[in-house]
Amino acid sequence: GLGGALAIEGAVSGERTQEHCERLQWPKNIIHVAPVKLLWCPNAKAGTSSMYRALARAFNDSDIHRERCFGSWWCPSLALRHIGDFSSREKVDLCMDTALSIVVVRNPFDRIYSAYLSKLKPPCEAGVMCDVAAAVRRSNGLPQEAETVEFYHFVRYLATIEEKDMDIHWLPVSRRCGEHKFPYDQVVKLEEDYTGTMRSIFSRVGLDPEAFPDRRWNSHPVNDTDHGEAEACHRVELRREHYECPASVCSDPMELMETVRRIYADDLARYGYSFDA
Repeated sequence: GLGGALAIEGAVSGERTQEHCERLQWPKNIIHVAPVKLLWCPNAKAGTSSMYRALARAFNDSDIHRERCFGSWWCPSLALRHIGDFSSREKVDLCMDTALSIVVVRNPFDRIYSAYLSKLKPPCEAGVMCDVAAAVRRSNGLPQEAETVEFYHFVRYLATIEEKDMDIHWLPVSRRCGEHKFPYDQVVKLEEDYTGTMRSIFSRVGLDPEAFPDRRWNSHPVNDTDHGEAEACHRVELRREHYECPASVCSDPMELMETVRRIYADDLARYGYSFDA
């Protein structure tokens, strides 16, 4: 097997019979990397930018990274095609003839904090995130002119909305990529040698492994991939710091952790994540 990947019982590659492929339930967000018969479900804030960048380099097509794929219906590059574009017959053929299907997952506690840092902490000027920031303020009783949205504001907002109303950057991967319905060949953990694992996958499907960027996200330690026990411990320490709610705000110091644990219970259980590991 590949380092950093979880073996999923009943994976597509082990059951590619006509009957199995006809019964398969396809998550609407899966993308087909046509030239190499790779299926990939982008999970926002879990290595998606690196994957798009790597595919752009591999196919020498900057549109792949610059434009990306929108919603569940359109990709700007001919190398990528949304599963929604396929007929039922084409999906069966795709199931029978696909080299590999993958999804990348990440500890929900880190993924949610990363989403907050990149999408809500910086002041917005226009667009969807401004609408989300306004909703966060309303749900927390903040004046709309308030400049700062704190992490505890964001977590409390998440507790008030349904999954169907979540932005993709914090939508549970179990809902977005439907792993309980679609058995991926490889479930890759971002924390476990992500670059090495993805380079192995690229090599396996016939892409240049060197196209995958060798990145360690040192801009903020919460984004570091795993490079040893010491860094793993450091990541847990940072997580505790991020989820510490001020006593003036939270009567229960565990409120933020417990809220995220409840919302992302499926992701935590399915992929073996916890707050302290």
